[in-house]
Amino acid sequence: MRAMNDLREAVAQNRLWYHTLELAPDVVTPGWFDLRPIVDRLPWPDVRDKRCLDVGTYDGFLAFELERRGAAEVVATDISDHTSGTGHGPCAKGGRVPDLRGRSGQGPRIPHRARSSQLEGRQARDHIYDLSPEALGGQFDVVVCGSLMLHLKSPITAMERIRGMCRDGGALMSTEEIDPLWTLLSPAVRR
Repeated sequence: MRAMNDLREAVAQNRLWYHTLELAPDVVTPGWFDLRPIVDRLPWPDVRDKRCLDVGTYDGFLAFELERRGAAEVVATDISDHTSGTGHGPCAKGGRVPDLRGRSGQGPRIPHRARSSQLEGRQARDHIYDLSPEALGGQFDVVVCGSLMLHLKSPITAMERIRGMCRDGGALMSTEEIDPLWTLLSPAVRR
């Protein structure tokens, strides 16, 4: 019971949860985005016994899902500070997406302990545009990327870097979603 109370307290003390994660029965994080209802409808490649990378993990929802699906190794990466010049920030006026500037995902540490995870978290040195196989111990069989592109100044460059993390014959999966109506109603803010 003490461990469950400690887990609830850790969830409550984390200042921002981007993803909703179920950590234990009756312990669910208050994330901005809940992918649990759609996770099985995503176009997952076979990850069993493969080396996998989650780019822009924040709370680690996709990384933990890779692990759950049987990946041999999962590396999750994100920047340590969203003010580091990456172009990260709110994607739209009005706060539809949380303002990540000046914050980093602390969430993966909590589910990592709660799930006895083997997930390896690494902070990117500067930003996504500097991703390299050398920095992360080589290339990967499967690379996933959640809703990251909408936060970036140069999504094409980012996708080129992410694709460079895949081995020949590897799989790249992105959960990006583009809503034409939302795009028309909330054009990107120029900085």
